[in-house]
Amino acid sequence: MLALIAALIAACTSLIDAQTIPPPNSLNQQTPWPGGVIPFAVDPLIQQDATRFYAVDNAIFELQARTCLRFQRRAGQPDYIYFTDAGSALCWQFLTRTGGMQNVNVGTRCVPPLNPQSPTPPARMFSDCDLEQINVIYQCTGLITNNQACYANAPPLAANSTCGSACNYGGPLAMLYRSYNNQTFLNDHAYTTSTAELQSRSAQGFIYERPVGYLATTGTDLSCRCLLPMTALYNAAVTNHFYTTRQQDITNAQNIFGYTSQGVIGYCANGAGCGAFLPLYRFYSALNSDHFYTTDETERAQYATNILFVYEGIECYLWQYPIAAQSCFTSVG
Repeated sequence: MLALIAALIAACTSLIDAQTIPPPNSLNQQTPWPGGVIPFAVDPLIQQDATRFYAVDNAIFELQARTCLRFQRRAGQPDYIYFTDAGSALCWQFLTRTGGMQNVNVGTRCVPPLNPQSPTPPARMFSDCDLEQINVIYQCTGLITNNQACYANAPPLAANSTCGSACNYGGPLAMLYRSYNNQTFLNDHAYTTSTAELQSRSAQGFIYERPVGYLATTGTDLSCRCLLPMTALYNAAVTNHFYTTRQQDITNAQNIFGYTSQGVIGYCANGAGCGAFLPLYRFYSALNSDHFYTTDETERAQYATNILFVYEGIECYLWQYPIAAQSCFTSVG
């Protein structure tokens, strides 16, 4: 259900885009739906497809459960929204009334089909702060509360960004921990999102150093389209843990340098976006056979001048907070 909320609002830089949802003080320039009641009709082609119609119906149901908007089947009203597949048009643009029949894009790019028989509910992909923006615009009360100022300016996406959203990733985030083993001939930094693995490494001589940032735990997100899997590799011969999002690195490490893949430990953004604004800097020491990663600017400067390490660039971008959108908004509580 919650995944459809993301499709409904977060996909395609839609409702939550700062240029689409105005702050309350600009409502006099908008034409909201009276009383938050929105008459609607559905394209017959969508109604005839059970998976698509079910997906749209669930999205509407969830919106009504978490905001004060009310969708009603059209009964002759001259102003109404028409749920249809509008191709490349922005998704779910319905918050303000434009007059007459108003096409609202709910194509499969915006709302993926949903199996009515599936026992597994979709993962949440839409933040409380995004819903709060709707509730503020329509002056709803008692539905969504948090400590975020939802109208702070979001950082702009780069012109070549593929993220789709500046601030939003709807899945869970997991802290990435760094530990270090400085025993003789080891000099190995290791990273994990698992506290159990962190404790296990402690027994192997690793000392916990610090958190680095947050990784996404799911690689598919309708509000964030720039996620990369971070693969962990290990070479027992040189006792080095290596982490990369680059397929060529993985191939070379396994086929040339004798590394073994330990699987994907999480997902990060390929550029600044989706609330992930912490560059993960990567360094390598050939002498120590040690890869080092940091998001801390002081550490970056220190390792950049360390003759034992070579800077290998930004691996990807991590989240600073456990809620993705928090990086975009100013705390008010």
